[in-house]
Amino acid sequence: MSNPDKNIQNEMAQAEFKLCQEQIDKYDAALDHIRTWTITLWIATLGWSFQTKRQEVVLLSLVAVIIFWLLDAINKSFREDYKIRRNQIAVALEQLFNQGTLPEGFSSPRLPAHERLFSQTLRVMFYFHTALVYVVLLIISLLLYLQI
Repeated sequence: MSNPDKNIQNEMAQAEFKLCQEQIDKYDAALDHIRTWTITLWIATLGWSFQTKRQEVVLLSLVAVIIFWLLDAINKSFREDYKIRRNQIAVALEQLFNQGTLPEGFSSPRLPAHERLFSQTLRVMFYFHTALVYVVLLIISLLLYLQI
């Protein structure tokens, strides 16, 4: 590989690395918004149920939590795909820096296709750090449902 080709591949890999990190940051921001809206709607529906003294309104909090939990998992699935690709690029760039060559078979750009979204979303939903907030909210809602 000639030196200009190596420079072009290096620049493309660096640009893809930056793009992947920007996508990860975008999904992190979306996850913050999802969790904020989850808590907001959860508190609002519980407040409404206390105000109306109607048990059925608590069920709306359960629905809201489950919907936002699913949205959280979908976003984390997309984020995870970009993180995997970013890490592959980092390894390739490190090899280029240390050895002067890219790994065999490495090409850029090769952005994630998000091919196994359903199975990955279900798996991510039940990661401890994903599920903890939602499970706690569901348990509190169920306990309040039984008390009203």
